[in-house]
Amino acid sequence: MKTYFIFKNNLKDKDFKALDNGFSYFALIFGPFWGLIKGLWFYSLINLSIMCCLEIFYKESLIIFMFFSQLFWAFLGKDLLIQNLIVSNFTVKKVITASSNKKALLTYFSEQT
Repeated sequence: MKTYFIFKNNLKDKDFKALDNGFSYFALIFGPFWGLIKGLWFYSLINLSIMCCLEIFYKESLIIFMFFSQLFWAFLGKDLLIQNLIVSNFTVKKVITASSNKKALLTYFSEQT
C-alpha cells in the first residue's frame, strides 16, 4: 500500500489527481526524460543542458553527474511533481493509503458522499 495525496484544481470543479510520494523506479531509469514526460520542463531542461555542457567541456565528470542526476530524479522527482501541482492551483484535499491511484480516488469520492 502506498500513500497518495488527493489534489483538487481550484479553477475546475471536477479536476482531481492522486499522486504518490517517494522513490520512483521509472525516474531512476529515465531521469530528466521522465521529468519532461511529467511536465517538469524547467528542471529537466536545466539538467539536460548541464549534461550537454559537461559533455563539451568536462567529459570525465559527465558519468558522475549522470549518476547523481538519476538518483536526484528517483528520490525527488515525485516531490517536484507535487510542488508543480501546488503552483498550478491545486490544493491537497486528503492523504489516503491505497494500492493504486485509481483506488485512492475511489476511496476519496466514496468518503465524500
